[in-house]
Amino acid sequence: MSTSGVSIHRACSSGLNAIANAAQHIVHEGASVMVGCGVDSKLTYFGKAYFDEALRETPSFVGAFETARQTIAARERSQQFTPSNPQLFVGAEIAAKLEHMRQRVAGAAVGAVAANCAVGAAHAAACDAPVSRAH
Repeated sequence: MSTSGVSIHRACSSGLNAIANAAQHIVHEGASVMVGCGVDSKLTYFGKAYFDEALRETPSFVGAFETARQTIAARERSQQFTPSNPQLFVGAEIAAKLEHMRQRVAGAAVGAVAANCAVGAAHAAACDAPVSRAH
């Protein structure tokens, strides 16, 4: 049996048990998707840099990972921590799916901006007011 997957792992002891439990649900109970994380905080420092910050700025999982990696490296240098060296491996099958998703998300964002401009222009014309183009 094989499946595509994404794993974000930062050697955090509070999350290791949750990851093991999630893996057990997949192997023994046939769960198709599980999320495992620790209970010390909502996100690890890397999780915050990746999911909460970098992915808000780009639709690319790979690009966001690189941004988050740089954010974490800067944090570790500033606090004199041993570098954690986050790594990402993207297999061929998931790479194609991630690229397709990136294109869809990027296209949706462009469409949303265009739709907002069109609605704004129509409203301004109806009101005989200038259109603000602060995009």
